[in-house]
Amino acid sequence: MKRGWAGLVLAAVVSVTGAGANAQDVDSPSVIEWRVKDRFRLWDQARSGPRNLSLEDLLNNVADAENASGVEQAMLAFLGSQPNLHRRAYWREGEETYDRDFIWPLGYRVVLSVRGEAGETCRWSADLEGFVPVERPCDNPFEMALPRVETVQGEQVRLGSPAVEVVVTPEGGTPIRTTVQVRDRLIASIGDSYASGEGNPDRPTDLGPIPRRFDAWDQTWDGRWVGRDPVISDSSEPEWWDQRCHRSFLSQHMVAALRYAAENPHVATTFLTFACSGAQTFSGVLATQPEPPGFADVGGNARLNYPQVEVLLANMCPRPPNGRSRDSTTDVERSPRYWNGQSATRWRCTDYRRARAIDALLVSIGGNDIGFAPVIQEALLPEPTGRSRTERRLLNFLRGRASTPDEAFAQIGEPGQTTAPLPRNLAAIRDRLEEILPPGAPVLQTVYPNPLNDEKGAFCGPDTRRRNDDIGVHAQALTSVGAFWPELEILGTADWRSVITKGEITEIQNKLVTPLNGVIRNHVDAGRGRWQIVDAFEPAFRTRGWCAVAPTGDLQELALPNWRRVDGDDRGEWHDWAPQQWDPYASRQRLFRTPNDAALTQQPMARNRFGLGGWVLGGVLTPRQGAVLAAMSGAFHPTFEAHAIIGWSLGEALIATPLPD
Repeated sequence: MKRGWAGLVLAAVVSVTGAGANAQDVDSPSVIEWRVKDRFRLWDQARSGPRNLSLEDLLNNVADAENASGVEQAMLAFLGSQPNLHRRAYWREGEETYDRDFIWPLGYRVVLSVRGEAGETCRWSADLEGFVPVERPCDNPFEMALPRVETVQGEQVRLGSPAVEVVVTPEGGTPIRTTVQVRDRLIASIGDSYASGEGNPDRPTDLGPIPRRFDAWDQTWDGRWVGRDPVISDSSEPEWWDQRCHRSFLSQHMVAALRYAAENPHVATTFLTFACSGAQTFSGVLATQPEPPGFADVGGNARLNYPQVEVLLANMCPRPPNGRSRDSTTDVERSPRYWNGQSATRWRCTDYRRARAIDALLVSIGGNDIGFAPVIQEALLPEPTGRSRTERRLLNFLRGRASTPDEAFAQIGEPGQTTAPLPRNLAAIRDRLEEILPPGAPVLQTVYPNPLNDEKGAFCGPDTRRRNDDIGVHAQALTSVGAFWPELEILGTADWRSVITKGEITEIQNKLVTPLNGVIRNHVDAGRGRWQIVDAFEPAFRTRGWCAVAPTGDLQELALPNWRRVDGDDRGEWHDWAPQQWDPYASRQRLFRTPNDAALTQQPMARNRFGLGGWVLGGVLTPRQGAVLAAMSGAFHPTFEAHAIIGWSLGEALIATPLPD
């Protein structure tokens, strides 16, 4: 029986490259192969040209990759050939939602071809109302459009195309038949900075304008030049897919979704992520997030208006009949709810039975709930005793936002303790997701990789006191932190250097990293049947923490370069290496950003960014020093090389996991 599509059927014959999946040997019987065109349609049509890799190039290269490195290089090559692609995603940052037409496409295009001996001319026909048979050379693929159909399952719907029989008849030969049916899988993502890609902007800070020579160099710039306007003021601001959340394409969840799309050519993969750096359970996931890391960088102090879980649900709502709105948040019913004593909003579609079903959810959450970053900050900060009033005021303000390993462990609780704050928070996420996810939709959560080991597998950090001047090579990775200290009467002496000792690292390992992942595993076990843990990548990080260097002894830019005068030339030169040589996406032994890396990779423009209560910083630090401090949100976060490793494991798990029928 022929099938209609509201009177609209399009069959277009085009010359395309790439034959699709299930390739056969030339001597094999002739078969029809097909694939979904633009099956990972996250952004507007990418540029095409001899120097631009296409989406199909990317998917083919990802499918051919044998390991995480192959996926990493494929993504970097594609994104490098498509400048500003992060600006063309179907994402509406102002409304914090995706275009509804992206989530609810009108139809799908498929590319078909003949494999094997089929002669010169082939006649294509399809069991689809309005389809006009087409004749063309057998070795030329052709493209046709299929309508979207909705399959109601309980209170939600799944999208795809009808099953259509396609027949190709070679001239003077036997008809070849296949059934074409597109499935549209929706892969969603929520979480924190390990899900958003913090530390890996789509367009890093451009250090090209930094002077290569100086008529005058101020001695106080030594080791602090990343926070001094005369040196770095002309560098450009980093750009992100979502500026407020520091969300980029270079994240583990993006890698996993791309891997899934590459391995499933008969599937249209719809990928939505709402992950935001700094997110906690009750500040970002289940309730709103007041100060995401880029809140001062988008024209004022811009908080996030919606919790990730609720805005994800809103994006599942269809456009109302005759509705013109493309903003998913305008057509939901809202009711008050209180999470952990905080007011939040619980959403549902106005016509809930029509909500689009989620096929799989990727999650990274928990680290900010226990204060992972504040614990590292506490270890880095000098002691406030014996200092001037201004110095003590600054340090006490920063320490007010810091945390100790003991405080973090109190949030985690003893092994098996379910009444501690973190286990309760994760249980609240499980409960809410159980209310909105359809039966059979899996949730895959990654553990946190260990950032604390050097290239030998030993803990990072010199075994010295924090104020010892002999800080060793590992502490060189921390020198940029000194760039946001005020000048005052100090000149960057060892007294102000930031060092994490091995004793501090050991305490962080025992009271934070290991217990945190233990609670996450227990949380996943409690949700068994829907939740899965993903941790196969952990061995890859054992010798690649933030202080790791190559076995050859090459520092790989662990320390910042510096400027020095040259005999006979007062203008001098950069030595060791120049800032313009910095490539944040080059392969290195370390898989985590050092503070130096963060200052060079994602330093924003100098502006007032201290937020509520930040008058202390605003009264002590210059806007440029504040910019360096803001860049530290990327420190100790995974590099894209690390995200590719995690995303490879996550993608393997996603591909192997049965999704709902």
